[in-house]
Amino acid sequence: EHQSLMIPDKHLSLLDDFAGLGADAACIRQASQDLKQRISTLERLVARESSHNERVAELEGELDLLDKADLKEGEEEEIRSRRNLIANSEKIHRLASEANDMLFAGETFQRPLVNTWSDITQALKEIARIDHSIAKALEEYDEVRFKLDELAALLQSYISGLEYDPAELDALEKRLETISKLKRRHGLDSLKELILLRDDMREELGRLTGSSEERIKLEREVDQLCAEVGKASFILSQKRSEAANRLERKIEVQVGGTGMKMADVAYAIAPGRPAGRQ
Repeated sequence: EHQSLMIPDKHLSLLDDFAGLGADAACIRQASQDLKQRISTLERLVARESSHNERVAELEGELDLLDKADLKEGEEEEIRSRRNLIANSEKIHRLASEANDMLFAGETFQRPLVNTWSDITQALKEIARIDHSIAKALEEYDEVRFKLDELAALLQSYISGLEYDPAELDALEKRLETISKLKRRHGLDSLKELILLRDDMREELGRLTGSSEERIKLEREVDQLCAEVGKASFILSQKRSEAANRLERKIEVQVGGTGMKMADVAYAIAPGRPAGRQ
C-alpha cells in the first residue's frame, strides 16, 4: 500500500477504500455509463429524425388535401346516382305524369285506365254469371282496381317530390371533380384506393412523428440522469475531500513514525465533468 502512494492512477481507489466510498463510486460509474448510452441513442434518433423531415413535410401536405376533401367510401356512386337523377328530372317528371294521366285521365289521355278496367271487370262478371266455371279463376283479379289506386297514389307522391336544383347539380359536379383530381394526382382508379392511401399515409406519418415523441422523452431522461449524476458526483467529491484530509493526517503520522524527515503528504481532489449532452 505504501508503494501505491507513488502511483497516481491508484490514488482514488485507495482513498475510496479508506473512506468506504467504493459502492458510491461504482454507482456513479454505472450511472455515467447509462448516461453515455442514452446520449448515443439520442444522437442516432436526432440524425434519423433529420433525414425524415422531408418525408414528414410531404405527408403532411398530402394529408392536408385529403383531409380537407373529407372522403367517404361509396360517396362517388351516390353522387353520380343523384346527379343522374337531377339531370334527368324533367324527363322523369314527364314520364311519371304521363303514367298518372293514363291511370286517371289528364291532358293527354282522356280515357283513364281505371275506367277501362271497370268496363273489363263488368264484362268479366257478366261472363261469370253465365259460365260458373270461370268465376273462380276471375276472383284473383278483384284486387287489380285497388292496386291501380295504390299505383296512382305512389306516382302522385313521387311527382310531387321531384325537383330540379341547378345549385345542387353544380355542387355535385364540383365534388366529383375534386375526387377525380385527387385520384389523378395519386395515379389511382377508385375512391376506395384513395381512402386506403390516405389511411396508409396517416399510419406512416404516425410512425415518423412518433420518433419525435421518443426523442423528446429521451431528452428529458438524459437531462434528468445528467442532473442526478452531477449531484451524486458533487456529493462524492465532497466526501472524498473530507476523507483526503483524514488520510493525509494518518499517512503523515505513520510516515513520521518511521523517522523519515521532510515527509509531506497532500491529496488534491479535482472535480470531474459528468457526461452530458453537448
